[in-house]
Amino acid sequence: DGALGACGRVERGTLIQAKGHAYDLSALVADQALADALDGGQFITVYLSPRDYHRVHTPSAGTVRAYHYVPGQRWPVSPRFVEAVDRLFAVNERVVIEVASPWGPMAVVMVAATGVGNVWLEHAGHDTRAWRRADRVVHHQVGAEVAAGDQLGAFLLGSTVVLVLPPGAP
Repeated sequence: DGALGACGRVERGTLIQAKGHAYDLSALVADQALADALDGGQFITVYLSPRDYHRVHTPSAGTVRAYHYVPGQRWPVSPRFVEAVDRLFAVNERVVIEVASPWGPMAVVMVAATGVGNVWLEHAGHDTRAWRRADRVVHHQVGAEVAAGDQLGAFLLGSTVVLVLPPGAP
């Protein structure tokens, strides 16, 4: 459920936010090693409006390795703001869900927005409020096996998900 915002290939560590707006994968995932592993892969950005389904599921079987909470702004993520705010997905608060897939690591990035500061994390058993108080990047190791379609987390309102697959993923 949601609207396709952008999709394409990650080229030289860069993703497209909107026409004429690019941003760095390493800034989005806040981890240079993960960004390097994903370079050359594919990405898709899905905008979730308040009327859409707000649960996020894994696109393939694998292992949820970690949740990486990254503090930041909470700009609106509607198409109008995506076109106007430079690097919006890499400056907004977000949770990077690192999943070991059959093709290599993938990142499911849940980007917070205005009014969407609480993200439920299925395998952490809580939402992001406690981590927000720390006001720093928080790495939470998980190690949970998941099947394709298993729930990873949920927005407690609408927002955006950026999925980045490694090179070679179908």
